[in-house]
Amino acid sequence: KLLTNPIDPGTQVYEALKNAVGGSGVSVINPTIDTKLGVGLICLDIVSPNHELFSKLSRSGVSDGLSDYVIKKDANLYSIAYRLSFKNFSALFTGDIPPEISDDISESWQYKSVEYIKIPHHGSTNGLTQALLEKVSPKVAVISVGKNSWGHPTSEILDMLAKFSVKVLRTDIVGDI
Repeated sequence: KLLTNPIDPGTQVYEALKNAVGGSGVSVINPTIDTKLGVGLICLDIVSPNHELFSKLSRSGVSDGLSDYVIKKDANLYSIAYRLSFKNFSALFTGDIPPEISDDISESWQYKSVEYIKIPHHGSTNGLTQALLEKVSPKVAVISVGKNSWGHPTSEILDMLAKFSVKVLRTDIVGDI
């Protein structure tokens, strides 16, 4: 099974994905908020995207689940964000959600705190908001980032995480996490 949003960003990587999945028998799932999926004891609760976002898009007529919509705005608005739970452990995976989606998730969050959060946008200011950080109250934050010219992760995000005493693990410093 492949979880993906039905947005076609028009990239070569996305075309390669469509070619690899198309006709392979892989089941494509386009989850939206309130979708719940499970594999054994692992549960995924989708917390974004919401249904209203898709009402603002125009259909392309393709029905393979991989490119049902033609992108009209920032594709990151449609990033799949989910809460993963396994026994007493829970984590929030944020994709590349922008700040307005981060705030939307904080407003609708109905779960306890999480042990782990994946910081959106490689720690840029275009993702995590203080409202979401306060709501999910993680113990550990992982920032997936490499050498870059944008200054990611930003001091603003690192300071925000420090303010809430969140342990930060960065792939540019420790490698695979």
